[in-house]
Amino acid sequence: MKKLVSILIFLTLPFVASAEVGDINIGGSVGIWDYEENENPDFSLNSLELVSIYSVLLHLDVQANLGFGIGDDSKIIDSGDEISLEISNYLSIYAKPKYDVMNYSFYGLLGYSFTRVEGSFNELSVKDSSDGLSFGAGVSISLSERSSFQTEWRQQTNPSAYELSGFTVGYIYRIN
Repeated sequence: MKKLVSILIFLTLPFVASAEVGDINIGGSVGIWDYEENENPDFSLNSLELVSIYSVLLHLDVQANLGFGIGDDSKIIDSGDEISLEISNYLSIYAKPKYDVMNYSFYGLLGYSFTRVEGSFNELSVKDSSDGLSFGAGVSISLSERSSFQTEWRQQTNPSAYELSGFTVGYIYRIN
C-alpha cells in the first residue's frame, strides 16, 4: 500500500505543481549507493530512478526521486555465512536551491527520504525500511534548451537504522 501511495505521489507531483508558473522536468538516473550499518559489512548497491522536478522560484526547485534497486551485493562474514542485500525501493522529496552559471546549474538538496531494503542471511529473508532527513549536492549541465545531464551525491541519515549514500547520473528533459 505504501508503495502504491509513493508511486501516486511521485507521478502526480508535476501535474499538481503545473497550476503554477514554472518549468516541469522529468528524467531518469542510475545510482551507485554505499550501505553502512553498525556491526555489519558495508554493501555497494545499484538503482534506477525516475526524477521529477518543478521550478518554484528562479533559484528554487522541488525534486522527487522514485528509485528501484537493480541487483544485490553479497558478502561472506567471518562465520562463513553469506549475507546479501538490495534496495527494494525509495522515495525522496527535496527542496533544491540552485545557482545557474552559463550552461551549468549548481545546487543543494535538503529533504526527506523513505527507503526499503531487502536482505538475506543464509535462508532467512529480512525486509527493513527507514525514513528521515536526506541531503546532497549536484550539478546539471544543459545539453540544449530542453535537456540536461545531471550528477548528484545524496545521503540519507537515520541514526537508529543505517546510512545510505551515493552518486547518481542521469538525463533530464523539460516537458513544458
